[in-house]
Amino acid sequence: MTDVEQLTAQLESQQAENGTDRRNENGENTRGMEMGGTSHGGQAEDDDDTVTISLLPQDNESNVQSNSASATLGGEASVMDTSINSQTSEQGTPKKKTPGKWSKYKKRYNEKWEKEPGLMEWVRRVPGDDTKVLCRFCTSTHRAHRTELRRHADSVKHKSQSAFVVLPYDPNSTDDTSPTYSHHVVPRMFKCMRVVRVTEWGGSDVLEVFSDVSMPEPENDQVLIKVGAVGVNPVDAYIRSGHYANLPNLPWTPGADCSGTVESCGHLVTNFRPGDRVYSNASLTGTYAEYTLCSEDSVFGLPDQLDFKGGAGIGIPYFTAYRALMQRARARAGQTVLVHGASGSVGMATVQFARAYGMTVLGTAGTEDGMRLVREFGAHFVFNHRCEDYCDEILTATEGDGVDVIIEMLANVNLQRDLELLSMGGTVAVVGNRGTIEINPRLLMPKESSIVGVMLQKSTKKERREIATSIRAGIEAGWIRPHIGMEFPLEGAAFAHEELMTQNGKQGRIILVP
Repeated sequence: MTDVEQLTAQLESQQAENGTDRRNENGENTRGMEMGGTSHGGQAEDDDDTVTISLLPQDNESNVQSNSASATLGGEASVMDTSINSQTSEQGTPKKKTPGKWSKYKKRYNEKWEKEPGLMEWVRRVPGDDTKVLCRFCTSTHRAHRTELRRHADSVKHKSQSAFVVLPYDPNSTDDTSPTYSHHVVPRMFKCMRVVRVTEWGGSDVLEVFSDVSMPEPENDQVLIKVGAVGVNPVDAYIRSGHYANLPNLPWTPGADCSGTVESCGHLVTNFRPGDRVYSNASLTGTYAEYTLCSEDSVFGLPDQLDFKGGAGIGIPYFTAYRALMQRARARAGQTVLVHGASGSVGMATVQFARAYGMTVLGTAGTEDGMRLVREFGAHFVFNHRCEDYCDEILTATEGDGVDVIIEMLANVNLQRDLELLSMGGTVAVVGNRGTIEINPRLLMPKESSIVGVMLQKSTKKERREIATSIRAGIEAGWIRPHIGMEFPLEGAAFAHEELMTQNGKQGRIILVP
């Protein structure tokens, strides 16, 4: 017999002895008495055929620790403990639980935690309810409890940035599924990713890898890409060093182009869906990361002929090469094109376009390996620009006429020579420059030649669609073949920047593989 049943039986026995049990004309029990006095201090309240009796413990001998009980008369009597709001009598109406402070957010919380159950799976394995975790962002201490942790993780203060570390609870634990030292990070409700960030402008040593950055969510016309490979560009190093006209805000994640698969899309995206193979030439959050957020108009489908490493070599190099050669210099079939610095990623892309479009291609490189590579990618003539008389060799190859178009990768060194090598009406398209140079403008006048600058960011949507269409056709036809020179993990981003800016006779694209 339970404690409540014992207490009820004791009450009925006492009432019978004192003559307090009264019945009506039909013999029905109509107990509606008030149990006053110092023994019980109870109260009775008439309510049709139901009477609620509140009981207090009589003394220590009864071993009954109940704050209140209710009995329903008519049919089988029952007594329940009202200290738990969710319990009700069999015949009574269930009490409505008052909505808690976070009830209206329950659906949103559950959706988030169902996507990333890792933290809760770990918490369930923690031995003991007194395990504590520490918030890495505000150093507040919390119980390892689902409601408390998710409430804190979704607070306005931290948004999606909360991550918890475990305070040691058992140094001798043999449970491999739960950490025992405070530096172990518990999986969070929001998915984290590794990113390379710059927190101050400077040398390559300012590139640091952070592993607890929350994954962005796409909105409107945005596309979230799971990065397969990242292309490293000179502009990344210029910005990182602080020597750039328009510096972004800190902290900053470098990178503009990458390749990978679509993870998710905003509701306005119509051209892509999760799982599509894509590449990009611009990013909203930076591509030196495991995931990157891009605008739909900077994302393009990646043909099956290229893997992700090859796709990382497309972006800026091929878009820049096409814009310089076809849109700015307006080169045409039958013309002679000199690619000054053809062994780099943009240079080799230019060689491929020029050869495919029926031009005579001349290229320069600084090493024997670079010259061999340029020749393999389609150049008709290749020269070593470290030789003093290489300009004479170029004039000899063109029978003294000079070249119609020059794609210049280092104008602060070569621009004066370029003006001397141009033919009548020729054009120099400046793609790269790292300093100043003194030139003689008079060389432009008798030939009516011109110098144009190239900035991919200034291209229109229509021009970018034209470039993307040409690139896709070249990939499918097999004559666009990005060459990967070197690859590094995200942790090697600093070495990639050093190699990019210091190596002589560059040979192909430098990429990062997350």
